[in-house]
Amino acid sequence: MRGKLWERDFFKEILKLLSSLLFSFYFLYMIIDYSTHLQEMLKNQKITLKLLVLYYAALFSKRFSLILPFTLLITTLSLLSSFNRKNELLILQTSGISLQRLLRPFLMIASVCTGLIYLNSECAIPLSRPFIEQFEIKYFQNKKGCKEKGERIKAIPLGEGSYLIYQVYSFQTKELFDVYWIETPDKIWHMETLSLKDETPLGTNVDLFLRSRKRVMQKSKSYKRLFFDFFTFRSHVEDQVTTPIKDRSISSLIKWRYSHPFLWSAKKDLILTQISLKILIPFLPLLIVLAISPYATRFSRNFSIFHLFAMGIFGYVALFMTIEACVILGEAHLIHPFLAIFTLPVIFLLFFGRKFLEIGSLR
Repeated sequence: MRGKLWERDFFKEILKLLSSLLFSFYFLYMIIDYSTHLQEMLKNQKITLKLLVLYYAALFSKRFSLILPFTLLITTLSLLSSFNRKNELLILQTSGISLQRLLRPFLMIASVCTGLIYLNSECAIPLSRPFIEQFEIKYFQNKKGCKEKGERIKAIPLGEGSYLIYQVYSFQTKELFDVYWIETPDKIWHMETLSLKDETPLGTNVDLFLRSRKRVMQKSKSYKRLFFDFFTFRSHVEDQVTTPIKDRSISSLIKWRYSHPFLWSAKKDLILTQISLKILIPFLPLLIVLAISPYATRFSRNFSIFHLFAMGIFGYVALFMTIEACVILGEAHLIHPFLAIFTLPVIFLLFFGRKFLEIGSLR
């Protein structure tokens, strides 16, 4: 890594503290999670060490966008307050180095964190989330019961006026339960289960409802088992039920605009909100460094590290709670998704960006 001696030292200190805190926080999370499911894991002899490692690696990917910005927050606060308290920043500034130049290593590390979060959301999360779902449903009975109890009815648009509505999807058997296929407004199929295991979907206890001349829906036929060889949306349905919208990458969601126009039209607000959220989250490390740098580098006799850490952690939690509230507003179309997600971060960026520019010019 090229650069002056102080830059190399800064990079070394940042990377050392960031990596140690990141894995320490996640190790603590693993211990708490493992103790919560200890009895279930001990009873279930099928959980091997390899499977357990894969599960917690997938969980790390799932929590990565939450843990990494928080770790960077603690790292930046710790190092800048330490440098400030020891007058190291003051000594470097008296040698002719601007404060913004001194903060360049922190911004570069934050940029790397931004790229890592984006790569994780684009590549790792779409693979890790289904694995976590299957693992918890299969081995954690409490999770399985709570999940099935709180499951909501889901609808998948298949075409103009055509929807597939189901209650629960089983990852083990690849079956949909309590399924309604609205083929047309005048033709509705109901089945107890719909299996997507084979190439041709298989329904059990199938009832066909047709609208009569009197405009009344009546049961026309019943089948114990029926192969839906005329069901042309199998791959599309399986793709939707195995990976929900919130777990998909930005690129795959954008492609839906042209590959699944009916789905895009039916769930436009939800999709746009998730795209906006996935664009925003990777930039949180940069926003964190910009926000706390002016306060952590301030020279004052009343400099309080405790208050700085308290306000930083409180602000981080408040920011995530606000983002979650904005997601709800965007998905419900109470506010346009882009405005709901980006308005508050842009205001923060303008406010803290101005504070950052006021601490000195870059050399």
